Amino acid sequence: HLFTSVEMVLIGVDPEHRDRRFEVPAVQSCVQGFTDLHAITIFEAASLSVLVFQSLLLVFVPSLPVAYYLICFLFWRLAYNLGLGFLLDRQSKSHAMTHWYERNTIAADGTPLRTPLANFLRHLAKKGQPDTFDPEKAPTVLNTWLAFKHLENLVLNTDVITYVVFALKCCRGLSDNVYINVVNYTIAALLGAVNWFTKKDAHRVVGAYAWFWGDFFFLVDRTEQLIFDGVYLCFPHPMYTVGYAMYYGSALIARSYTVMFASLFAHACQILFLVFVENPHITRIYGGPEDVPPPPPPCACPCHQRFIDSKPATARSGEANAPSSPAQNPSPCPSPASSLS
Repeated sequence: HLFTSVEMVLIGVDPEHRDRRFEVPAVQSCVQGFTDLHAITIFEAASLSVLVFQSLLLVFVPSLPVAYYLICFLFWRLAYNLGLGFLLDRQSKSHAMTHWYERNTIAADGTPLRTPLANFLRHLAKKGQPDTFDPEKAPTVLNTWLAFKHLENLVLNTDVITYVVFALKCCRGLSDNVYINVVNYTIAALLGAVNWFTKKDAHRVVGAYAWFWGDFFFLVDRTEQLIFDGVYLCFPHPMYTVGYAMYYGSALIARSYTVMFASLFAHACQILFLVFVENPHITRIYGGPEDVPPPPPPCACPCHQRFIDSKPATARSGEANAPSSPAQNPSPCPSPASSLS
């Protein structure tokens, strides 16, 4: 959900003090947060520890039951959908995390607190940013989002890690029927490709700001209309619908109904997260379908008007409501879409 695929420098707007503007720094992906030692915090280290621990158990303690791995996965899945969902819902409705960060880092007279908690929170906001970034000079809404992103890294990455280890534990190997193997692995490969393309294109469209729920903390200084592009034109909420296709590919590879039902439950939890957390926030910030403005009128500049007048009357009457493609419109004036990007 959000804006356009064009890379640009974002200017943040404090939702409680709209006269405050600030440049939104680039943030790393979840994977980059693991590979860049400069960005690792206690949260990323904890997730890496879970990866190592679960992998060692899988290899060296084969007698450990499937139930253990299933419980681990469900714990982190609920930590995502219930835990992060609760925090984001409170943030959307009352800026609860921003106020909590402010109370614990800034004194009543406006000076920075020097408590261990305050230092830790500023450490989280600083990690992964250039050396020139100073949390004490940055807006509280930005610091809160940057600190919260490390918690996201812990939950989202560990959710994936525990799912993969759980699926590996349930894997029954190849079937005796070669045709079943071919069908299962072919469908799984297709689902994996759809999953990868959907996630990659969705990230291209929304960018890191929206991918990591930045608009729960602050808006950006540009149009507040939702502009859909790429995979968003093909599927509703692609990250949460077809973006989970590999769940079902994993069940086919593992040949396990346990993996299938766990995947169905986890996917249902994600849809509930969308329905009860993200969609209400989108409506609260950007408005519902009834608030979508009508399409902008055609450009009225002379060069464009001459182009319209030069077309035959029959063509104009048949194309009155059809948008022109860039190749058909030689006018140098910007199109409505480009003016919003």
